[in-house]
Amino acid sequence: MFRSTSSEIRAVLDEATRSISQKTKMKVVLTCHLRGEADVEVISEFLRKVCAVWEVDLEELQKKYRGRRHVAMRQVIYMLLRSNYPGMSLSQCGRLFNRDHSVVSVALQDAKDLLNNGDELLLSILNPVKHFFDAE
Repeated sequence: MFRSTSSEIRAVLDEATRSISQKTKMKVVLTCHLRGEADVEVISEFLRKVCAVWEVDLEELQKKYRGRRHVAMRQVIYMLLRSNYPGMSLSQCGRLFNRDHSVVSVALQDAKDLLNNGDELLLSILNPVKHFFDAE
């Protein structure tokens, strides 16, 4: 049986992601990190639907941009992912947007605090996608 080391697998994955589009890259990342906990196609479709409601490209949300609106959209997506896919870790959520688990953890806590304080921007982003909570 062929066994690869972690560094060999990472090297192959890095090489593959350099040569493929952002959408395909997301599928590769999902496939490698979800390990069967959630269906790649289901999550890809779910994210596409949420972004369509907001009329924003998923690729825009995956960029490093930290504008308040984009941050709020990512916060809502993290909440949606954790609600609809309870087996999905903070690290897995973060990898979808090129962030680590600590960023997701802080984003979820910030979102909770903002919602408790009635933040208008977050509520305006959340309201159109409320029906996605536990909808899948």
